[in-house]
Amino acid sequence: MTASEYQRWTSVRQRGLLRYGLTRFVPTYGLLFAVLTLVFHLLYDKIESWAWETAGFIFKAIAFGLIMGWMQWRQNEQAYALGAPVPEEEATTECLACNAAIPAGEMRCPACGWTYEGEETSAP
Repeated sequence: MTASEYQRWTSVRQRGLLRYGLTRFVPTYGLLFAVLTLVFHLLYDKIESWAWETAGFIFKAIAFGLIMGWMQWRQNEQAYALGAPVPEEEATTECLACNAAIPAGEMRCPACGWTYEGEETSAP
């Protein structure tokens, strides 16, 4: 989870699971599932009562959308539980000589002067 995804998920989770499912997954996954089942019924079954079919259509859209939303919510919560990622510009490296922190982008330790760069030696 990137830093921007972490911040976005923080605001989404404050609004709650029900709102997340109703606004994000019912309109997409739920309606798609319900439309496919309605098309299947139109093609292969005789519809006797449009009122019951409409109620079933709405129920299927909401139920399937909320189930898919809950599954995605769980995945995002697991990633969120790992904590906020450290931005790359704040990452440090440990000096192999004195164990001090070397800031990102630096090749030389500010404490002892040790460097990752190999020194060139001239042949005698």
